[in-house]
Amino acid sequence: MSVVSHRSSLTCAFTAITLFLFSQAAQSADPNPQKIMQRVFDHKRVEDQDSTLTFRFFEPGTAEKKLVFRMLWKNEHGKNGYLNKVMFFSEYPPDQNGVAYMSWLREPGSSKEDDSWLYLPELRTVRRISHRDHKHKHDDVFGNSVLKRVHLDPRPPELDGHSVLGTEAINGRNYYVVESRPIVSNKAYPFSKTVTWVDTETYTPRRVMFIDLSELLTADMEISWLKENEKWIWEKVKGFNPTNGARTLIEVTNIKVDIGLEDTLFSKRTMKRGLKRVK
Repeated sequence: MSVVSHRSSLTCAFTAITLFLFSQAAQSADPNPQKIMQRVFDHKRVEDQDSTLTFRFFEPGTAEKKLVFRMLWKNEHGKNGYLNKVMFFSEYPPDQNGVAYMSWLREPGSSKEDDSWLYLPELRTVRRISHRDHKHKHDDVFGNSVLKRVHLDPRPPELDGHSVLGTEAINGRNYYVVESRPIVSNKAYPFSKTVTWVDTETYTPRRVMFIDLSELLTADMEISWLKENEKWIWEKVKGFNPTNGARTLIEVTNIKVDIGLEDTLFSKRTMKRGLKRVK
């Protein structure tokens, strides 16, 4: 695999993360399954965020793999057709230092693709990444990740039929357990159903089980949230694949929100200059 294709596939994971990362939970106690999942989907986002993003990959019989990035994110509120903008600067491993990624993400349902770029310091060039470059490869570090874009992307609730399987108390918190089944099959969404544990007070999803078309559990995802400035921030996500024992951990640290990041910061120039422009 080329250096460009190896690194550009990371953008797929970043896109998913930024779509699911920031929220402010609504308050209600409505047991209607459609309304529950609508509230999960309708979480409000912070205006911007500066933080550190750490990926850890574990597979039986292999050494842990680790990637660390500094992430800058800004809510675009649909301006010029974009939902948000995000930049990632590689900090670990050392041989990846200086590599940068940027995506301008479209609103859900847009007929246009996201705009994404990759900066390679050894080539001193910014390369535009096409949609076909975003596919995971088996020999890429993200290729064996339990958590892919299809797991992390917020899914519009109208695409599924929902039912409440019951409620469950875990560590003093109460959860709705909601089963969701696709109304129309789609090869881009390879699941027969998901089961989501939704906090009855904050309406944040705390756990999601993904069952494939063969009725096999292929991913069990757990989500931890942090409350900053009265807003719920995605802090940690754990993914486990019981079929092969693989695990993925994503952690968000050094979190600063609503700090007034300028829109002009999200540019090719910043990718080349790195964090010198960011105080």
